[in-house]
Amino acid sequence: MWVLGDEHTPDQKIAAIGIRVSKNTAMHGFAINCCNETAPFMQFIPCGITDAGVTTMSEQLGRTVTPAEILEPLERELTRYADRLAESFEPTPSAQAAV
Repeated sequence: MWVLGDEHTPDQKIAAIGIRVSKNTAMHGFAINCCNETAPFMQFIPCGITDAGVTTMSEQLGRTVTPAEILEPLERELTRYADRLAESFEPTPSAQAAV
């Protein structure tokens, strides 16, 4: 997820979503930069993206934004859109047997 730049500032990554599938298991997660230090990102190329920077919610809003502060609104929005994020299904007997 990005904060778009302009002619003077590159786009900046503020959050990431990850998905991994291994041995018939899917894992997923996300990370949101709230108030973490961005200096360590200067020591490597995050996600292999060379033409963009990294930012935090705190940097963008000009105040400290803690993870605890975003939990309730994040949960509310994820719940609101849960049906669009994943479909409910029942695994087939053969899929259950493979587990």
